[in-house]
Amino acid sequence: MANSVGSLESKSKGFGATQRSDLWWLQPAATFAALGLFVVYATVAAFLAPGPVTWSPNEAASSALDSHTYLSPFYSPAWLFSLGNSIGFPYPVFAILWIPLGFRMTCYFARRTYYRGIMGDPAACAVAEFASRNYKGESKFPFILQNLHRYFLYFAIMLVVFHWFDIFHAFRSVDAAGNHEFYIGIGSIVLFADALFLTLYVFSCHSIRHLLGGGSKCFTCKDGTEKATHKTWGLVTKLNAYHGLFFWLSLFAVGFADFYVRVLVGHLE
Repeated sequence: MANSVGSLESKSKGFGATQRSDLWWLQPAATFAALGLFVVYATVAAFLAPGPVTWSPNEAASSALDSHTYLSPFYSPAWLFSLGNSIGFPYPVFAILWIPLGFRMTCYFARRTYYRGIMGDPAACAVAEFASRNYKGESKFPFILQNLHRYFLYFAIMLVVFHWFDIFHAFRSVDAAGNHEFYIGIGSIVLFADALFLTLYVFSCHSIRHLLGGGSKCFTCKDGTEKATHKTWGLVTKLNAYHGLFFWLSLFAVGFADFYVRVLVGHLE
């Protein structure tokens, strides 16, 4: 095995060099395309509408936050958008987007994903990368900022709460007399999927596992609190096995939810 590795290193030099004969580049290329498409869409969408993207089934498109049924998740929570607007943000939506951006960019699964798919470091196993002798891992700026992930988690949990609050509006309608009625439409289901997958993504996070079990000294002790903590930790651990899947599902769901609401409002016409 040692001779094989030595032979590989001696014959294959330069970025992307490898002796692999399989389609190793397919996965990083697909990752690059998927993440790149989302980044481009989210950036354009953020600059496209100056106010919250809302739509009501009984009214014309309106930005009135107290009468909407569908609110694009890019603008949730609406009060944070209003805060950004009141303090003079050129594009108040960024008063919100820094939270999911920070959480996703520092996510352990996401790091591996964009390190390979975008930075090519490494693109795949046994493929030459951009590594240097001075490489310090994530202990130097800017990569040391990845350690902020556990703090972004608290803000991400806040987003989960407000996304579920928006579901209340997505399943109600206001008639001409101002009465609230139960309403369900495609948009209601789309926004529900966004809230569901975001919840699964956030609560399957590695940092959640640490919060629930990282400080426990004994999971098998007779103390009732420790047993309860172990059960909760075990549930999150099971979810954590699908953390990567939830990452992609929530990314697609939030992008599609924003796109769907914009189409209804007419911002993309």
